[in-house]
Amino acid sequence: LNGIEKQQSVEIRLSSGFLFWEIDYAGIDFSDDIAPSVQKLRLVTALDERSRNVTPLLQTEDSKYLEQPQIGNVATLTFKASSPGKAGERQAFFLKTKGYYEHVRTFSTPPDPSFLKQFTQPNAFPRFGVKLYRQVSDETTRWLAAAR
Repeated sequence: LNGIEKQQSVEIRLSSGFLFWEIDYAGIDFSDDIAPSVQKLRLVTALDERSRNVTPLLQTEDSKYLEQPQIGNVATLTFKASSPGKAGERQAFFLKTKGYYEHVRTFSTPPDPSFLKQFTQPNAFPRFGVKLYRQVSDETTRWLAAAR
């Protein structure tokens, strides 16, 4: 933390919707500055939710994009590290992404005011997120069971 003395306080706010980024750890390193060793990892495979190989769409920065038009579309990425790191050393990995979202604005039905009104209640959005998460999780479980 350039310019911040160890005895000064630091205030941080971390906020997320239900499993929004699946945050499982946050930390600050107040140790002496040590130059990090950075290595770019090579993408080995990228498989979509139907186990189709979508690796060529993600390997290079070009005009080719992985399109995921449906809710529940996923891509599972596998990378190869060139070295496992030294004993006692900790490693951190950061995923840099690039692309864009194209919002679907062709609605087939008019808005449902009674459905939308629920979001004026406290915690309605997280509860809705939990409900959608469970639906997607159940669908994924059924899909995996059928694929076996």
